[in-house]
Amino acid sequence: MTPEAQARKVVDHKLEAAGWVVQDVKTLNFGAGVGIAVHQAQTERYAGAQLKWRKDNAPLRFLYESTGQIIHFTDTGDPRPRAREVFHFFQPHTPAEWAAQPNTLRQRLATQMPALPTEDLRDCQVGAVTGQGPHTVGKMRDAMIELGLVREVTGMKRKMNMLLHGISTANLQNEDTLAEPQHVEGGELMHFDRVLTNPPFSIHWGNTEKNADGTPAWAPKFPERFRFGQVPLGAKKADLMFLQHMLAVTRDGGMVATVMPHGVLFRGGEEKTIRAGLIKEDLLEAVIGVAPNLFYGTPIPAAILVLRQQVQNGAQRVSGKPAERQGKVLFINADREFFEGRAQNYLLTS
Repeated sequence: MTPEAQARKVVDHKLEAAGWVVQDVKTLNFGAGVGIAVHQAQTERYAGAQLKWRKDNAPLRFLYESTGQIIHFTDTGDPRPRAREVFHFFQPHTPAEWAAQPNTLRQRLATQMPALPTEDLRDCQVGAVTGQGPHTVGKMRDAMIELGLVREVTGMKRKMNMLLHGISTANLQNEDTLAEPQHVEGGELMHFDRVLTNPPFSIHWGNTEKNADGTPAWAPKFPERFRFGQVPLGAKKADLMFLQHMLAVTRDGGMVATVMPHGVLFRGGEEKTIRAGLIKEDLLEAVIGVAPNLFYGTPIPAAILVLRQQVQNGAQRVSGKPAERQGKVLFINADREFFEGRAQNYLLTS
């Protein structure tokens, strides 16, 4: 098999894994699926050509070039189109959704970015985000890269993420959530209708240091958050401590969705006691097992836990679930719902 044939085989496999139907140009069938990948179509030759099966004869909007190991993607609708390296082939519905939008993401960044809230920001931080810093004048793309390199503006990545999604009023805080929660109002924890999180997996719960009188030095604020129990100090089992914090800041009837390592489902000791408390109060609604290597920094498989806070019924706290789901937990095995990428796997969306 020639190197070209080997590369084509790899490319075909990745396309099919992403949901494309791979066909030869001689047996082309556009009814075979949402996304059709055609053999023998060279990018440079066909990108601007008038294709006989295209009634509008418009140039192709999205272009892929791949060796099987490297994938370059070009959106010709960008103000300055150029090939950008990507980790995987997009699923067919993704470019279809992009094509249906009047402007590309980069066009929207240039014309529709909300105003930057500059309170509590240093001049250098404002300059980095707006492209007016000493190294970023007129180069917004370079400013985004700089944000990940300059130590003093690391937290700005989160603000940038919110701005890119059109949210300029996000209340972002930086502190140890378990030790000292920052979303506090009037001396009390703030409460939310929905809590969506991806906490760090299996970090240490506090430490084993002692005060001079022999009492534990670790003294997290609002200890009532951990009413189902605590894992041993210093143990790398803070997962269910994070989960209890999430529940503590969820309003009555509100919902939590969080990513956890599989260990929280079966480890014994104090974690077993915490799980028993969650089940007894009918807080756990669903457990969704997903594939390994989906998240940056860890190749292990994970589970998505969905919980619903209780509600007040007179003098009692009762399950907040709909009547037909009370006393039940839905288990979903989705460990095959993914496609492989070069650096990590990707969750299928449909």
